[in-house]
Amino acid sequence: SPKLLSNVIFSFDASVEYSNQRLTCCIYAVRYWDRILIETIAKLAPPSTIFAISHFCKPSPGAPWPFEHPRENKVLERNELREIFTTGSMVDGWLIIHDEIVMD
Repeated sequence: SPKLLSNVIFSFDASVEYSNQRLTCCIYAVRYWDRILIETIAKLAPPSTIFAISHFCKPSPGAPWPFEHPRENKVLERNELREIFTTGSMVDGWLIIHDEIVMD
């Protein structure tokens, strides 16, 4: 949940503050989509975070989703993930290393 993530990030930040080592937080998600959680990661994750996700996305902006699984409300709009990590006043400092949409 976003509240749990906030607490984990606060604890992570506190441990980095008292350490002379640079720590890296890695978050990886496969076929799991919770917009609030992902937006929270984008806003609150420490600067040394690496975030990776593999998930379903629509082939073009506003395209229909003709499949039963996953449900349409759990499918990314085209470029939605990039927009979450690059727009908004609370998002700062993300470097997108790889952004690829693969059609199968």
